[in-house]
Amino acid sequence: MAEPQQSSLLALPRELRNHVLDYLLLDHHNAPISPLFPGKRTKGLKDIMFPSKTPNPASRRLAPLLVNKQLHIEFLEHAHLLYTSGHATAELDIMAKGYSLWPTWTRLPTLPLRNKPADLTIHLRVFSTEAFRPLGGGGSRAQGAGLRGLYALINNFIRMGRSLEFYLVNGDQGVPGQGLYVVDRLTVEVEFCDLYTPDTWAGTVREIVEGFGMLAGCGGFGESVGRVRVVSRFTVAGRVNWVEKEWVVRERGGALPWEKGGNAA
Repeated sequence: MAEPQQSSLLALPRELRNHVLDYLLLDHHNAPISPLFPGKRTKGLKDIMFPSKTPNPASRRLAPLLVNKQLHIEFLEHAHLLYTSGHATAELDIMAKGYSLWPTWTRLPTLPLRNKPADLTIHLRVFSTEAFRPLGGGGSRAQGAGLRGLYALINNFIRMGRSLEFYLVNGDQGVPGQGLYVVDRLTVEVEFCDLYTPDTWAGTVREIVEGFGMLAGCGGFGESVGRVRVVSRFTVAGRVNWVEKEWVVRERGGALPWEKGGNAA
């Protein structure tokens, strides 16, 4: 005998059930206004401030659909449609200030499907730019802590999915393993929220573009990411600057950014 919530759901027209499935398959949250009001956080490695409360596990959200055959079939059909239609987009808001990052999922597919690509869009809000400045000079020049933290969070999503509790970096060595998500396009949208140092914005975007271009060129994401895109629009001294770069990820060759030294955190 079906449970009351299952019976009520099956009594709805299929169109309405599809809206319910959309709600269950895509988890939405609001991003904090600024690092001054981030909500409860736990400090992790490399000054990444993780939310103390992570999104509910997919098993909890989807449990009512998995114990009824008809709902189970409809759920699988809708999940595949979500991915094949390109609507399975994960969105991660990251606030950057000083040498700290505050990540928050704002949209997240609750169930990864093997070999079904999702898109990952990172909305990077920069409240100060020092973490993205290169370290050292000459042959010893290394990327700043901000870029290294971004790389690690992306790697975390690919390997572990929705959880922000686990930081998949052991010292300075990347963690191998089969990932949960296959990302078709990784997009990094850079927005500047610091009104005091606009003279550093162009250099910051350049560092981010060069960093992700290098990562795509060396195949740093392996077979887990198809394309990488960086986009930013900012105005300095009345002049509007628009930057957009996209790369196809190549086969891996050489050391990855998180496998090198130079962390300032």
